[in-house]
Amino acid sequence: LLRYLLARKMTYNDDGSINFPNDAVRQLAKRIQALQAQVANGTFVPNREDDVLSQALGMKEHPGRARGVGLVPW
Repeated sequence: LLRYLLARKMTYNDDGSINFPNDAVRQLAKRIQALQAQVANGTFVPNREDDVLSQALGMKEHPGRARGVGLVPW
């Protein structure tokens, strides 16, 4: 989850605090933090299709998609 936020231009200040580029990323980080607290409390149990990031983004994975199946012709 940290990599996802860092990819959205979240940075660390010299004092160790976090700097968010805009309010959307700040709100996303707050939702992720709240969901991680729920996981720690046991009130939210993430699974493969319904994890913390997909819940925080408000998006579900597309049903019927296969993961890791097929051959990459590189």
